[in-house]
Amino acid sequence: MFEALTKYLPKLQATDFSAGNGGPTADEFRKAIDSFVGRHWELGLSDAIGILRRAGLWNDTSSLDARLPSLDGRTVAALVAYAARKDRLCAGAFLECLSSGQMAQWLARLRAIDEAGEDAVAAETNEAFSRRASMAQAILLGLACGDALGVPVEFLQRGTFKVDKMEGWGTHVQAPGTWSDDTSLALAFAMSLVPGGFNALSAGRNFQAWYYDRAFTPHGEVFDVGSATSKAIYRMQTVVSPELAGGMDERDNGNGSLMRIAPLALSLLDVPEPAARYEWVRKASSMTHAHPLSCACCFVYIEYLLLLAGGLAREEAYRKLCADFAKDCSFIGDDILARLSRVLDAGLASLPESEIHSDGFVLHTLEASLWCLLTTASFPEAVLKAVNLGDDSDTTGAVTGAMAGLAYGVEGIPAEWIADLVKLREIKFIALGAAKACLSKSG
Repeated sequence: MFEALTKYLPKLQATDFSAGNGGPTADEFRKAIDSFVGRHWELGLSDAIGILRRAGLWNDTSSLDARLPSLDGRTVAALVAYAARKDRLCAGAFLECLSSGQMAQWLARLRAIDEAGEDAVAAETNEAFSRRASMAQAILLGLACGDALGVPVEFLQRGTFKVDKMEGWGTHVQAPGTWSDDTSLALAFAMSLVPGGFNALSAGRNFQAWYYDRAFTPHGEVFDVGSATSKAIYRMQTVVSPELAGGMDERDNGNGSLMRIAPLALSLLDVPEPAARYEWVRKASSMTHAHPLSCACCFVYIEYLLLLAGGLAREEAYRKLCADFAKDCSFIGDDILARLSRVLDAGLASLPESEIHSDGFVLHTLEASLWCLLTTASFPEAVLKAVNLGDDSDTTGAVTGAMAGLAYGVEGIPAEWIADLVKLREIKFIALGAAKACLSKSG
């Protein structure tokens, strides 16, 4: 995996950097590092400082030499990426790293990782990590499958088509297994998670990397993006904090934050107070969609995901969801709760399909996705029902897919659908990394 970097090891070892001028070798290697960072967005190396901080190596490298043989590929690659950018803060730092032989040691470790066939993100063996990793894979693989199933038929009218397997082309002329902005932004957001919440600056950088630099995309292009999301990402360049970028008008209640927010459930497992969880959800939604209704719909969604993650079956989790919201939710507001009444009166599953809307309105997407999950008995049934509702089929499929992934587990998702996903390895990397980040105590 790291051959694009490690191939420079012989050349670096043969070059004398002591004169303080790296010449063509240093310049060529720096460009190779920049290219590697952009190409392997699943490793999150644009946030190299965050990776090093979580590894306990930020501002304290005293144990680096001793720990190097045990560091995973992503952490070592973060050392390389940070060294290439360190000149911006300290002139000559990159050449010092080359001349001291430290860079060569890092590349040697990366080569050893490749030769041993180790994963770039090392797993852990404790029970807490295993639980979180399973949850992360279920959410992200379920979301991506639902998204990819819906991409070819997005905007088509209900009843004019039927999806029963992973197909391609169609509306956006994309190959089978291609996912859209729903998965892209969910992956970008997943890489910003920290214990008990998320890092808004990191999420904002990732969103901008997706929109402007085509990171977190299946084929190096952004082919589907909502207007509210694109405007918010543009505003992130000027606002003080990314969580202030979202629109607050009634017309800003598209489903663009609902479609990407599911990974936040991973870090909120350990946040006991509903009001505290709501505040994190509000901040996450407000990066692109800041209207109270969008925030509340995202909160309902996250709360249901947490109930599923706690082991409750679909119907039992839904009954508890409705009962919990019938208690004190003053932090949301009565006017917004009134608009959620159809979702939270425990009778949603009894509604006929004709009363279920699958357009881009956030409340409709939440209702449709819950309805699909509650009126079916397997992952394929739920997600196919969502996609075949038509209109905003990829987002309804994605939101349903994340819930169904938790409800039925990764083993409940058809193996052939998972195998068809574009950039499957990258999705799994991000799931694993997100699980680790949520449990890290050093970030």
